[in-house]
Amino acid sequence: MCTCVLLFAKAPWPGKVKTRLHGCCTPQEAADLYRGFLLDSVALLRASGAGLKVVACEPPAAQEELAGLLGGEGLIFVPQPQTDLGGRLVQLFAWAFDQGMERVLALGSDSPSLPAGRLDEALELLAEREVVIGPSTDGGYYLIGLRQPAPELFAGLDWSTGRVLAQTLERLGERSLGLLPIGYDVDTPQDAGLLKVHLEALARAGHPAAAHTRQAIQPLILPDPS
Repeated sequence: MCTCVLLFAKAPWPGKVKTRLHGCCTPQEAADLYRGFLLDSVALLRASGAGLKVVACEPPAAQEELAGLLGGEGLIFVPQPQTDLGGRLVQLFAWAFDQGMERVLALGSDSPSLPAGRLDEALELLAEREVVIGPSTDGGYYLIGLRQPAPELFAGLDWSTGRVLAQTLERLGERSLGLLPIGYDVDTPQDAGLLKVHLEALARAGHPAAAHTRQAIQPLILPDPS
């Protein structure tokens, strides 16, 4: 099957990941939480029907470490290009299409509560539409999928702002769009507070999710979602 999912992953090093959470937890706690994000995101990746399952590693020197943490079987580990996020997306999509892939998804690792079938849903939708987007509540997206290279969708965007989704829609032109249910990234203490209560609610409802994240977030004292 000529389908691919690219999971963008960082090494869970204290002081290097989830730094915006340091106001409510220590750098080590933030790194442990992100480690949970990674493990749960890779579980989603492994459960998908994608033919090529790729972990794009940042920094490149952490490729071996991430392979050891996440387990190498069934996964391909590649370094992230050393440029801005737009450039990384352009180059990694191009790499995947060069491997003969016909449908390619890029997924962040900050949305561990995504339902198990979301990646397959995106791949199925991409068979009918030229672009698939999973919008996030912060005005960006947690997932984007393409059937062919589209570098103009990524160049010069105001990354890490609430304008990313709107700017992407402006650049679609005549391309057909498939839209996934809205989700949320976890960047701020309030985001983490929402994630904590959401995971508790899922477990209470009999649908436990993101077990590694739930274990890491349980002891943290977090602000109420806003």
